[in-house]
Amino acid sequence: MVDGWHNGKQSNGELDFKVFNLLHFINLIKKSNPNIVELLYKFPLYVDEDFEPFAHYLHYNSDKIAKMNVLKFSKACQGSMISNFKKLKIEDPRNGKKISNIYKMSMYISSMINNENLSDIILFKDTEKRDYVKRLKESHLQEDFVQQYEIVKSIVNETSIKLIAVSKKYQTDTSFNQDTWDKILFELSNVLREII
Repeated sequence: MVDGWHNGKQSNGELDFKVFNLLHFINLIKKSNPNIVELLYKFPLYVDEDFEPFAHYLHYNSDKIAKMNVLKFSKACQGSMISNFKKLKIEDPRNGKKISNIYKMSMYISSMINNENLSDIILFKDTEKRDYVKRLKESHLQEDFVQQYEIVKSIVNETSIKLIAVSKKYQTDTSFNQDTWDKILFELSNVLREII
């Protein structure tokens, strides 16, 4: 992992990335991990030439992958929100990042309920929302911690209510879309055949 964080802030031009084992990465896709799904909407900066077709396939089918299991994706978003919420501490320079993640995950769940285009939210086509999340990320939640903590707590609670709506909407379809999953595995097998 190359870390570009200094004193809780990422400077312009620095990178922050992780390297995953391929099977672990595929498993995270199957589990509808919101952080991985988020990555798929952005065109890859660098991909080994052997895996370039597979990376392009994932990118161009990111919406299908995100909706492969809406309920699981929404629950994973909620889990991320709760995890970030529990980590909030007075005078922690990373509070802004945690709060911005809570807000983003809430928007992702709302998009699933309202059947909105997740791409517009992940890529921040709404510049007002993008600027708001940027301001959240840059804040450290130190001024009036208690008041801001209560606001974040209400977002987490509202999202739990939204998740009930997602559960009701998708209660008959709790499994992932097998067709989408089979296509992912097919594309990966094509890449691996060419390498081997």
